[in-house]
Amino acid sequence: MKKTYTISIIIISTIITIWGIDKLSQIGFEDETDIVWLQVDSLIENSNLFYHKDKSQVTDSISLLTDSTIFYLQDKPAYLDSIYNTIQKDTNLQTSCNDTFVMKIISKPFPPTQHYLKFAGAVELFYRNQFVMVSGVNGSGKSTLVDRVTKVITADKEKNVLKLTCVPERGTDYHKEYIGEYRNGIFQKGKLLNFWEKAWEDSLHNYVMIIDDIDKIYPATLFGADVWGYMDNPKNSNIIEGYYFDNIRKKKKNNQIEIPDNFILISVTSTVKSNVINIIEELGRRLGKLKFFMFPDVTEFYMYLITKIKKKRKKDPLFNENTEKQHLHKLLYFFIKANKITENKYGKNYTVGQWSSIKKKRNPEEFNAFVSNYIAQVNELDPELELKREHLANIFYTINNNGKLEDTNFFARILNLLLSTGLFSEFFGGLLFLTVSGIIGLFIYNSRKKHIYLAIADVNTIFENYKSNKISYSEAEIQIKKLRKRINELVAKKKVNYMEATYFFNLVNNRMSDKSHIINDFFVLIEHFVEDKIIDYKEYLQLQDYLDKIKGKIPNNQYQLLKIKVEELYKKSTNKIANKKNEKI
Repeated sequence: MKKTYTISIIIISTIITIWGIDKLSQIGFEDETDIVWLQVDSLIENSNLFYHKDKSQVTDSISLLTDSTIFYLQDKPAYLDSIYNTIQKDTNLQTSCNDTFVMKIISKPFPPTQHYLKFAGAVELFYRNQFVMVSGVNGSGKSTLVDRVTKVITADKEKNVLKLTCVPERGTDYHKEYIGEYRNGIFQKGKLLNFWEKAWEDSLHNYVMIIDDIDKIYPATLFGADVWGYMDNPKNSNIIEGYYFDNIRKKKKNNQIEIPDNFILISVTSTVKSNVINIIEELGRRLGKLKFFMFPDVTEFYMYLITKIKKKRKKDPLFNENTEKQHLHKLLYFFIKANKITENKYGKNYTVGQWSSIKKKRNPEEFNAFVSNYIAQVNELDPELELKREHLANIFYTINNNGKLEDTNFFARILNLLLSTGLFSEFFGGLLFLTVSGIIGLFIYNSRKKHIYLAIADVNTIFENYKSNKISYSEAEIQIKKLRKRINELVAKKKVNYMEATYFFNLVNNRMSDKSHIINDFFVLIEHFVEDKIIDYKEYLQLQDYLDKIKGKIPNNQYQLLKIKVEELYKKSTNKIANKKNEKI
């Protein structure tokens, strides 16, 4: 009996030992997952396009949540209209914040796919800076952004826009056409001087000139010595002999060049070195007090792909959600990593934008063509060394191995370190010790992290229910409070350590602050309305209407405070108006 018992113990011990060695070796030989892969995974999981209720599908991506609050332009029509109203001096052009006027004018010829904050920020920056230089890589969306921003600034009035697309070696011709020339000893003014005169005579409206591809000519040749010198320093001589203008606003007739304050010049150029001139370094101070750079934007690429997948889902009877989701992940990851490799190898100016021709090869069966197109786009810019497919080998390895980075497992890193130092044989014994210690540590960590993953999954479910209006914000707060209590209990039982708990609480705080954009929008609206230091009755009603719309999306105490704030501002404005009337009397 005793002998049988001993044999049983030995057999069981042997099985446990073999199982343990197998598990530990799996951990030790498992490569690390690329953080970018996890971030893309998290972005897709939180997009509402692919939604899974099964908590068993929670992966490491859950610990690296990205900001899922991505709004298309059409999601914020009232906010865009409010910005439009603040830059239109003519009250007849101003619009109600409920009629989606801005969306109507910027949707011609097609609605741009952009994050509303990027577009709204560009409108305000361009309007407040008279000379703007927009520079970006090929396919970054420069022309579309400039065109739509100009529509907003000029209220979509074509007569208030002057456009010039530059062609090499035509600088002198442009000078004659846009500034003017002498014919039979008499100065004949060009399009730009006429345009400035119109702006001087029409102070209520905004005027914009767009010069595209300005790096293909010498700007000094286009503007001429007098105007170019004035743009550099208004104190310089700015007189064109034979030119006179009866300036109604300044009530004087003169031959001096003066640029009206309701005129905006937008110069567009590529970041790639031009055959003619490096516009940014040499001429930026004249053409662009504001330099607006545009590089590859993965958020816009993601928004574009999501839009196309939604259309495909409706039209294609063979639509496969799993296939589309995996391919979306693949495209976004490649776009980020390939541009990073390109930037490190050649410089940021050689990266490829989201609106380049690569977007045409977006279907699952076209991935090889997508990659080839990307490589061709880089090589068209003529880098010193041609980009080849093998330069992107690490990306393909990660894609084919579910996000794993090649040779990043514990054993591989230790081995590479020792081989690189030539100390492999001397430190072999130490390697074994470190390996065993590391595997044991990883094993313990993996057994604990499941608690955190499940808690984070619950957080995501709560916020998905809140966003889809299944529960109120107050109910979400109660459920989050219970989760906090659960994690605190796990810390007390030492099943979760302090750092893991701190990470969870920070994540919850970040998710809880997702509502901050609503309140920020409200204060931006107030800031626009009080620029003239007075809120009139129409603006007061717009603020009240906005508050009613967001009432259910923010805590009641914050709603009450914002309501009091509006009442106080309107009361102060009413008193100011009354005082001014009394002073006049």
